[in-house]
Amino acid sequence: MISISRDDIASRKQTALKRILILLGILCILLMNQTTTAGNGLFFKILATGIPDNLSITLCLNGKGPLSCQNYAVSALNLNISTTIPNHVYPSVGIKVNNPGYFLSGCTPISNGYCLFSASNTKPANIIINTTYTIAATSGANGTITPQGFIKINGGGSQQFTATPAANYGVHQWLLDGVPVQTAGSTYTLSNVTANHTVEVTFTQATLTPNISSLALSVHCPSGPTSGCVYSNPALTGSSRQITFTNHGTISANNVSVVSSGFPSGTSISSSTCSGTLRTMDSCIITITPGTVASSDCTSGIAPTSGSVMVTADEAVSTLVNVIVLSYSCIYQSGYLYSVNDETPNTGSIGGKVVTMSNQATENSPGIIWSANSLGNYDGGISIWGIDDTSTVSSPSPNASSTDPATNYPGQSNCNGASDGACNTKNINIYYSTIATPPPHLSSYAAGLCKATINDYSDWYLPAICEMGPDAGSLICTSPPLMHLEQNMVDNLPVLLDNCTGAMCLSGEYWSSTELSGNPVDIAWAECFTPNGGSTQCVEGKNETLGVRCSRALTF
Repeated sequence: MISISRDDIASRKQTALKRILILLGILCILLMNQTTTAGNGLFFKILATGIPDNLSITLCLNGKGPLSCQNYAVSALNLNISTTIPNHVYPSVGIKVNNPGYFLSGCTPISNGYCLFSASNTKPANIIINTTYTIAATSGANGTITPQGFIKINGGGSQQFTATPAANYGVHQWLLDGVPVQTAGSTYTLSNVTANHTVEVTFTQATLTPNISSLALSVHCPSGPTSGCVYSNPALTGSSRQITFTNHGTISANNVSVVSSGFPSGTSISSSTCSGTLRTMDSCIITITPGTVASSDCTSGIAPTSGSVMVTADEAVSTLVNVIVLSYSCIYQSGYLYSVNDETPNTGSIGGKVVTMSNQATENSPGIIWSANSLGNYDGGISIWGIDDTSTVSSPSPNASSTDPATNYPGQSNCNGASDGACNTKNINIYYSTIATPPPHLSSYAAGLCKATINDYSDWYLPAICEMGPDAGSLICTSPPLMHLEQNMVDNLPVLLDNCTGAMCLSGEYWSSTELSGNPVDIAWAECFTPNGGSTQCVEGKNETLGVRCSRALTF
């Protein structure tokens, strides 16, 4: 039997107590220093609101240690944090975010990475977690965006972008992630940023489109003598005419203005609505009123220089319309103007007629016959439907019951034979190109010469007798209205008759497209051009070799 002394028992008790104290100390140290995952026995209560997110954070009752730390999972970025321990304030609670790219607003972490704040179970602390997002800012062609490139923005923050268009351009659209969010405007603000985005601005132009590219007007010389008028005629009414500009672009045109230049004396813009802002698909109107003077004084037999009307705007390329004021003897559209129609709609140009700038055939040099066969010789004559000096639209002559009957072939019309050379020429050429067998060459008969392309135009015709000169007593130039009949080459082209030298002159006998009503088979009307008022209407056999001077109507 082993006996133990009291001293041994006391010593063993002291040793056991020391071991227990050491173990308790170690346990306390472990409890005070380890980071635990929050579960039962949580040190903190967290209310997460605001921008949703899924993050891991660490909270310590003493962030300086750090001591008494636990990990928490939160689902939003705005945190209200209180302790679960009653009746005690912890002045140095520590917090850090375990996810990269996030930071705590308004906090500079201490050396161990924790931000410190005070909390208790009755007074929660508000902690905001933040992050940065990247905005890729770009601009389309014809402008820039500021700032440009990759911009870092704190979560929930805002960024304003400014667009600067190139000259004559404007802002079209702002696009966020490729989707239009704003039309026009020089600035765009992206607010409450919670994700990465792209911002793009595009540019475009207002398109100021005129209804016409050029405008021709008549001088205002209806009766004479009038100061500045070289020619006077009731047809030269000088009506005001309009140009309409429409914004066919996708943005408004701002600071719209009008500038005119090169107008002849007395011609002006009498009114304009083209000013200020012209919204997309809106229109404005400029009204031009002519004076008594033709552009470049072209009545001397020259081609005038056009003036212009130009409309400008901040977001548009300047748009220009040529403007010209005409009178008799002016060269226009490859011919000398001898007839004006100022009764056309005022939204466009005047009508009128011109004669070629030189002969297509000259009398006896060698001249050309009116009617030819396939060999180029006289064909013995033919009566062409509806083109003699008595023919009208309502009563064609010659016709099927005439003394010299004519056949109405497909495509032929009832013509005002004395005054409508275009209609006459069509009827003549239909016969010779589709009915005559074999057909003569166009260069072998008078009307055929006018089918050629002359100075870039292909719509020439052999003029009617009343287009060439005034009535010589035969009373064939009496219908339609006198105002139009007073416009002819003899009266309105003295520059080609009086003291004229050169290839442009009218001299000698020229074929018309009008047949003589008394003998349409063999005889047609001609104009005998003589200077200083000696011109007269003549009749000649269709086998005679006379001159040809083609005419055409103005086109726009």
